[in-house]
Amino acid sequence: MTSLLKATGIGFGTSVDTGLAPDTAYFNVGQITLAIPFLLRWLERRRDVRPLFMLHDVIPLETPEYVEPSAVKGHSAMVDQTARLAAGLIVTTQSAKAAVLGELHRRGSRQIPTLSLPLPVQAIFRQPADPDASLAHIPYFVVCGAIEHRKNQLMLLEVWRRLQRSGKDTPHLVIVGSAGWQGNLIRDRFERSTDVNKHIHVVSGLSTPALHRLMSGARGLLMPSFSEGFGLPVLEAGALGIPVVASDIPAHREIARPDTIFVDPIDGPGWGAAILSLLASKPPARLFGDYATFAWDEYFGALRDFVREIKATDR
Repeated sequence: MTSLLKATGIGFGTSVDTGLAPDTAYFNVGQITLAIPFLLRWLERRRDVRPLFMLHDVIPLETPEYVEPSAVKGHSAMVDQTARLAAGLIVTTQSAKAAVLGELHRRGSRQIPTLSLPLPVQAIFRQPADPDASLAHIPYFVVCGAIEHRKNQLMLLEVWRRLQRSGKDTPHLVIVGSAGWQGNLIRDRFERSTDVNKHIHVVSGLSTPALHRLMSGARGLLMPSFSEGFGLPVLEAGALGIPVVASDIPAHREIARPDTIFVDPIDGPGWGAAILSLLASKPPARLFGDYATFAWDEYFGALRDFVREIKATDR
């Protein structure tokens, strides 16, 4: 959070509650302001406003070793603010719901109406992409997410070393993501691993169409995270119809396609075997239309229904 504030700064202007109609529902989906209590003091003046907060997960509290120390304090404040102010809570998976409600219960929170609602996939991922001719004959896998220890990309470095030593043609690995906590150290490991770095590529800043095109030509998506609250790339790859190898964690089990290959996040040989299996098989035909069809209009419709339910219970 500290790095984000350094990058964006804080601007002061008119209070958010100015001009709000009575009985308004206020959605906070970004989490960050929940960690700064004074930014929500206006809610104490506007008791008629119903605050609905989205908590993506409580990973910094469950596994603090994967985040910067300030994130633990910030996430603790988010949970406290939710317990104190929220009229409703939004999460993205049932597994995240269990974790968040468990943390609220440990803090003595009252029961808060909670909606588990998965994020929709952008429509482009349910459509075929124009192939990139320059990549057509290059076998590669994609990893998508922040570069940090929780995402477990360094395990794949060791997997690629084993693939290189096996004597078989080594596939390429494309890591799509910006550096998170200690991410630059992880990138440095990849860059200095001269035995395999010609097969490992780190990119960031891709547009949604560019990511769609890159993923569409991949032999599969790899998602080896130790923990996730959701895992949007798993949904995107599943909608696109490419194979997915994902860590065997509750969030992935909940959202992934039935044909997903699940591997323990510390089972390096298992990941290597899954990758070799996908390389040895013919790329499957892309399947569209039967997975991740939840659309944004349905998403916002579910949110409206949730607000109505909360207002009805207040009467």
